[in-house]
Amino acid sequence: MQRLTIFIRSTDVSGRSPLDSAIVRCARQSGLRGMTVIPCVEGFGRARTVRRPRWFTVVRDHPLMLVAVDTADRITGFRTALDRIAPGSLVVVDEVTAV
Repeated sequence: MQRLTIFIRSTDVSGRSPLDSAIVRCARQSGLRGMTVIPCVEGFGRARTVRRPRWFTVVRDHPLMLVAVDTADRITGFRTALDRIAPGSLVVVDEVTAV
């Protein structure tokens, strides 16, 4: 089994759709068993700008983490589609043991 983790920002888009929604739809169409979108507490990326949601305010730009666990074949197939809709996104794939 492999775990695929994608790091993006809530303001990232794919065409006219939010990037996280586009990735989840693509994962479903690619046959992955599931995917979870997790809003992150704090983070920074290439620009070195720290992004942190402020409680009780409207959050417009915060880090998101998308996670899927599936077979290596399904993850590999999905990564081909992912490269088209989210080029340049940080993607981590590692081996896991599901218990």
